[in-house]
Amino acid sequence: MEKVKAVLHAHPYFYSPQKNGTPIDQRVYEFFSKPPRLWNIVKHAMKNGIGICAISACHSPTGGMDTRFESYMKQLGKLGPQYEVDAHLNEGWVQIIAEKPLIILNSQEIRTDYKGKPADINVIGVKRLIPHSLDIDETARIGREEGGLVTICHGNSTRFSAGIDKTIEMVKTQKAHTAEGFNATEKPKVNKQLMQKLTQEGIKWIAVPDSYHYKQNGAAGVIFP
Repeated sequence: MEKVKAVLHAHPYFYSPQKNGTPIDQRVYEFFSKPPRLWNIVKHAMKNGIGICAISACHSPTGGMDTRFESYMKQLGKLGPQYEVDAHLNEGWVQIIAEKPLIILNSQEIRTDYKGKPADINVIGVKRLIPHSLDIDETARIGREEGGLVTICHGNSTRFSAGIDKTIEMVKTQKAHTAEGFNATEKPKVNKQLMQKLTQEGIKWIAVPDSYHYKQNGAAGVIFP
């Protein structure tokens, strides 16, 4: 049986609304923050055996509403004659076919509020732009009602996280479909603790790269039959 690698949380390039200074070396920042063409993302995914790839936006109070998926979809006609496009943009996804098919998903990492603190969730495969800064349960409800796959992002992180207990509660009560047990941007100790907790609770978690550049998309993923 052929298997497909799915990358469900991946930012094609680093984006920051900061105007005064950057948190990393300027040369590195300039490399990661340069928007690639859709063609680059598609070619890289197909070359590296990725069959399902998210283009993740990031909606937050500092960055506002991120429309990068919509911007990339305007480039579909520029991919070239070697690519066949089967667009389902009203459902938040598109299939691109060359030698093998590649599904690209609209992924929205949304900064929500949980007890007065920021916590991120990911809503995958919907057209509607879901606002940030709402209560985490309300945001998840909207995502599910829109027909999206709702996942809890980096549930054991020291920043932008609801914490392990809330992550488990949301999955157990079906407010979210699953959680990121492994996030490639996190420290090994943080991932290990979260993976163990989720596994003990019988939760099938996912692994994601949470990449800041499309060339890092192969760092982690989920294998589906």
